[in-house]
Amino acid sequence: MLPGAEFRKVDGGTGVTRPSAVGVLAIIAAATAGTLNSAGSYNRRDVVQTECGLGHLPEFSAYVMAVAKKTIVAVRAVASTAGAYSAITKTGGGTSVITAGATEPVDDFSCVVEWTVGQTIGTTGAKYRYSIDGG
Repeated sequence: MLPGAEFRKVDGGTGVTRPSAVGVLAIIAAATAGTLNSAGSYNRRDVVQTECGLGHLPEFSAYVMAVAKKTIVAVRAVASTAGAYSAITKTGGGTSVITAGATEPVDDFSCVVEWTVGQTIGTTGAKYRYSIDGG
């Protein structure tokens, strides 16, 4: 169940609403979950994340709600360009073949993974550190 909020902006029944700095922000962006092209009002960041999954829609929504302390209207749209992994470049020793995940990415990162303690495949003990901003 989506949290509900009613929005009404009237100026005395004339049918014309004057410009104002106060209003409702509608965010239309891609996300991994939720009903496509359907508006929902939200006033809690955790609910947006639960309903919309990952992507720009829950990220932008969480930011606006944290900063503005206002309810937003969120609409999940289809991404205009599907996510894709770029080439993986391996440097250093080791014989393992590194592959990307099967799920399409939902954001753009320049990821670097450094193995600080190696291991043999099938055994425990490997340690690594990573960066999502190119190192």
